[in-house]
Amino acid sequence: MNLKAVSKLFVVTALAACATFAHAQNYPSRPIELSVPYGAGGATDVMSRKFAQLLEKELGASIVVVNKTGAQGTLQMQQLAKAKPDGYTLGVAGYNALTYTAQRMSKAPFKIDDFVFLGEVGTFSYGLVVPASSNIHNLKDYVEASKNPKGITYGVTGAPNNIPYATLGKIPGTKFEEVNYKSGLEAVTATAGNHVESALQNPQDLIPMVQSGQVRLISSMTDKRIMGHENVPTAKEQGFDVSVYSSLGLAAPAGLPADVKAKIEAATAKVLQNPEFVDFMKTQHMYVNLVSGNDYTKKVKDGYVQMGKFIKEMNIPMLN
Repeated sequence: MNLKAVSKLFVVTALAACATFAHAQNYPSRPIELSVPYGAGGATDVMSRKFAQLLEKELGASIVVVNKTGAQGTLQMQQLAKAKPDGYTLGVAGYNALTYTAQRMSKAPFKIDDFVFLGEVGTFSYGLVVPASSNIHNLKDYVEASKNPKGITYGVTGAPNNIPYATLGKIPGTKFEEVNYKSGLEAVTATAGNHVESALQNPQDLIPMVQSGQVRLISSMTDKRIMGHENVPTAKEQGFDVSVYSSLGLAAPAGLPADVKAKIEAATAKVLQNPEFVDFMKTQHMYVNLVSGNDYTKKVKDGYVQMGKFIKEMNIPMLN
């Protein structure tokens, strides 16, 4: 290679480095859109708006929260996958939509590799309740009751709430009948009214009725006890190796420049460690874990495989 060619290569390389540095220095220079897969006022929306409020301070730019509902949480992710990967279009990614719902569609709306993940924003908790008048007081009682000829009914809104029953249903003699409801609150209300014998839902839906004495909390169905109800053990603590995992992550379209990714990920980590955010999440009965973008990517990919097995095992039909 002659001197002229070497000089030209040096200039091109230097210009590229300067452009990357300038990109990192200038980002963000305009408002950022943060899409949410569910409607205003719900747990995901409320959490997303608090997160956006604190992320604004870390990034130094305004963040506009936009609710993009539809297709059970997958429409928003489908649109995010097609957005320009410049850091100005982000989305709150529902673990369920990514790992479960998308696999139930005959034409997959997106692939996991269509996104770059920037961290886990929050993890849901779940509890199992029975009517206050029930003779069931713990998970052992619950499993024994399911061995009666009629079995036991449980109200859910779908996955991941119903996933523990794939394991519990393998216990000899047990029989569980699923009853689907449009919302978690509806399922818990049906339990309080003895229309079903149990419900597995988020604390936001069930705790008010636990406090009013309409239903009894018999187990936390995650790996941690439910905040404010630490006297009720987890399913694993009661001897049953079952749990429910669902979370929300922060995502951007694949192809996001590495420097921008690093900037958003660092800002996200600061929000997750902010006592104001941690305390707020406790009021929502959600947990905050400091999970990096790469680690959350692994969680989603592993979850996709696990959910695929669950769909086949339970013979769950396609949505379209």
